[in-house]
Parts: sequence; structure tokens; C-alpha cells
Amino acid sequence: MHRRELLTLGGLALAGLAGCLDNSGASGDDQTETEPSTPTDTNTSTVIGTTTPTETNTETPTETTTIGESSQLSVSIERLQPAVVEMGTPDSLTVTGGEETQYLYLWIEVAAGKAPAWDDLTFRLGGERHALRPSEHTLGLWRAYNHSEKCYDAERGSGWVLFELSDVDDASDPTLVWPGGEWQPGADIRQRLSSQAPSLSVEWSAPDTVTVGDQPPIEFTVTNESDRPGRFVAALNRTGGGIVSMPVAGISKSVPAGETVSWSLTDTYDIRAPGGDEQIGDGEPDMTYNLALIGDRLEQDIRIVAG
Repeated sequence: MHRRELLTLGGLALAGLAGCLDNSGASGDDQTETEPSTPTDTNTSTVIGTTTPTETNTETPTETTTIGESSQLSVSIERLQPAVVEMGTPDSLTVTGGEETQYLYLWIEVAAGKAPAWDDLTFRLGGERHALRPSEHTLGLWRAYNHSEKCYDAERGSGWVLFELSDVDDASDPTLVWPGGEWQPGADIRQRLSSQAPSLSVEWSAPDTVTVGDQPPIEFTVTNESDRPGRFVAALNRTGGGIVSMPVAGISKSVPAGETVSWSLTDTYDIRAPGGDEQIGDGEPDMTYNLALIGDRLEQDIRIVAG
């Protein structure tokens, strides 16, 4: 079992958009980005005119929605996190984030009227306007690969959007803005936007040995000893076992204040016998799992043995 203390910078834990790639990973609260999924725990509100706050989303409540004259949008918060999972190379994942940034995912549905254009959506925070974060910022957000969810586009009238936001001390008036309309998140998100994220500790393990054809489980336990909710973001890659390098999963897990969250995922890509001069059972590592975190990378070596 490997244990590491993490500083989850800015709201912890796992995309963006004009020219978005045409696919992505699980949305909503918790996710392991390996299979298609649809948003969960993202309660929405679509209200015309002045509204009273409602808090319905257990992690990131949506409180008010103000509708413009030309567009009626239903907006819900998926998650606020300190990092995103991206393609670091064509065959591996990395985690991008740090003390100065945080990332806000929203889900948007056009309820009525004209859908705003992609580049007409901005987020106001601390007196600054932030444009949507384009996926071509790097080789691409992992959420935009091999998944059924789509980033927002006006023709479809729905989808997720991602804003890369600056760290601020005053988040009293964060606002999604589009021509003729705006929307504000609830008190929970406003507080998290201006608060330092908690330190989390992570333990993770994989089998020391596997046989050809195995689908090994990788287990995680993350603890949040603070009085503030956090989010764990990581990217799991594999080298060896029949491949040079490949992504296994992008991970984003909500960890409530004072709680420990455990889960496991399975590497479903075939494990094959080592080639060349390598031999099964020679006592040397035959494959490695690499866990990319914010500013860190952990490894676990695995041996392939005869079945």
C-alpha cells in the first residue's frame, strides 16, 4: 500500500470547448473516466425573472438562474476542482492544475429561445471575465476522448462547459454571463471559489503479480481530515504488459469534509507476456502503473508470472 499526502489546490481533484473534441468522460459528481456516462447529481433550475435561492445539489448547489429575453438556459454545476486530466502525450494522461487556478464544470441546456454561441458564454469572477477553456490548449482534455457526452454547442443546445478560473479572495459575485442573461451559483460554490482547498491523503495499491490475461484491480483510499469538502483528481497510466504506454483512467472523486472515500477500478486492457529478452518469472518488473497527481507522479511495479 502506498500513501501520499496531497495538497488539493483550489477545490480539489478532474474539456473545454470551442473546437472541443467530439467525445468525453463521466460527468457529475464522481467519475472514473473510462466509459461513457451521463450527468448525475446535477440538479438544475430554469427560472424566468427574479428567483429565490434553492439548494438541491448536495455537493455544489444551484441557487439562482436568471433568464435573458432571448435565451432561457437551465444551468447546473457538475463540479469545482483544482485540476483537469489531459492528454500529456498521444498515449498517456497528465494532470494540469496548481495554486493559481481552479476549474469549474457547468452543464447547460437551452430551455427556450436562441442558443447562445459558444464564445458568447463567459464567467465573471473577481471583476474579471473568463472565456471558456478551449480543448486545444494541450493535446486535449481526456473528457473529450472516447466518451458519449458532448461539450456545449449552440446547434445541439446542450452540453458541458469548462472555465479555468483565477484564484480569488472575494467570490461574492461569480456569474455565468451570456447575451441578455446571467446565472449565479449557490453559496457553497461561492465559498469554495475563495477558500484554500484542503489537504488530502491518498493510499493506492495494485497486485504485486498478475498472470497473462488478468484484469487487475487498482484500489484507492483518499482521506480528507479538514472541515472543508475536497476533490481528488488523478490520471492513471500503464507501461508494459504488452503495450508501450496507455491511459487507464482519469479520476475525479468528491471527498466530503472529515471523511474517507474508497473505491477501485479495473484495468481491462489485455495483459500480455513480455517480449524480447524479458522472461516471465525472472523476478524483474514487467509492467508499471503510473499515477499522475497535481505536481507529482507515483509508480507501482508489477511482475507477470505463470498462471
